[in-house]
Amino acid sequence: MPNECYASPHAARLRVSLRGAWSARFAARPRGTGWPGARRGAALLFLALLSGVLLCTDARYPLMKFDEGTYAEVARTMVRTRDWVVPRVRGRPYLDKPPLTYWVMAADFSVFGVHDWCARLAPQGFTLVCVLALFVVGRRTLGDRAAFLAALVLAVSPGCVTLGRKILCDQALTACVSAAWLMAAAAGGAERRARAWWYASALACGLGILAKGPIALVLVLPPLAVWHALGGAASRPALRDWLGYVATACAMALPWYVAVAAREPAFVRTFFWRHNVQRFLEPFDHREPFWFYLRFLPIGLGLWTPLVIPALCALARRPSAGAGSGSVCLDTPPAPPLPKRGQAGSDFKRTHYAGADGAPA
Repeated sequence: MPNECYASPHAARLRVSLRGAWSARFAARPRGTGWPGARRGAALLFLALLSGVLLCTDARYPLMKFDEGTYAEVARTMVRTRDWVVPRVRGRPYLDKPPLTYWVMAADFSVFGVHDWCARLAPQGFTLVCVLALFVVGRRTLGDRAAFLAALVLAVSPGCVTLGRKILCDQALTACVSAAWLMAAAAGGAERRARAWWYASALACGLGILAKGPIALVLVLPPLAVWHALGGAASRPALRDWLGYVATACAMALPWYVAVAAREPAFVRTFFWRHNVQRFLEPFDHREPFWFYLRFLPIGLGLWTPLVIPALCALARRPSAGAGSGSVCLDTPPAPPLPKRGQAGSDFKRTHYAGADGAPA
């Protein structure tokens, strides 16, 4: 017997699935809605200029003693020795972090010379990518206006401006993860070139592995899996797509890992075991409780802190699809897999249902 959608509000509350609730709040919006292209481009340009001014103004102050000085010295050594494989400090291998941030800093040094302000171009650029990615991703889920305001809040928040000017590897990791999410969202909602967007996301995830290690896979894959499981995308990747995603991401980063391990046998134990396993099981630095960063949220958000609770309450009060009409059932048809090569994306459009009677659109 086929399943039915009941019009009773009580029955609907019992039968509304997490997929329907997610789709009502966060599913990608159809094309043709929101701001026109010119206004969207102007918003991107404004965010880029504003972030650039806040991040790059008066960036000539001296580097901090440990992290900034060490990372800048690694990049300077790469330029001087022309060895871009093994990070070194004072002639000794420095195997704590992967090389993406060092490579970008070394490239900046090669073009502009070795200066304190030049060393900060890498984290500033990665932070700018995060701000723009927030707008592009957010407009697909909450609309252009909400996405623009969210990116604006991030761009002017004290925490973003302060940390965006500090030389760390975290900005590169955040930018790569944000880009991976952006392109995976494009793959989930695209009628054409979905597979190209999917593997472009995998390449961005691979850059994240080069930015700070395997943690990039942990930050990208589980949220993507949950997003697809809850119906956030119009097309759902098959198992071979997930395997291809992981293989592509690993292939992006593997050559450097193999090269440095061949030249420095201690790399495997130092980096993988000490900094990616032992550091989480038995922390040897940054010994703080799990709520450590909560105390810094008011400082990082600044004047936006009082808006956090009202924003969460407003988000929770948003109506769920089918909450009163019963139009979303537990047996909502699953999203189709990503289109195969050479197959039209329009053949894989997800079936939608309109109206409380459940009649196909």
